[in-house]
Amino acid sequence: MKVDVNMPDSEVTPEYLVDNVFIVGSPADVAEKIDTLYEKVGGFGVLLTMGHEWHPREKWLQSMDMLKNDVMPKLAHLG
Repeated sequence: MKVDVNMPDSEVTPEYLVDNVFIVGSPADVAEKIDTLYEKVGGFGVLLTMGHEWHPREKWLQSMDMLKNDVMPKLAHLG
């Protein structure tokens, strides 16, 4: 998960992961991060989401709803 293999493990913090590895944030932020990743790696065919049994369940459903209705339409130009 390190962008530089020489960086100390102690620098791999939750904040580092959010900024450099995870795709999280507002729908606009998530769409921008996915678009940037797509361009950086030369495209991809499938987007996988990591799922956890969220509690309360409504939070998980809201997140998936935002991905479907707010993020994916912004990425229709990809692929």
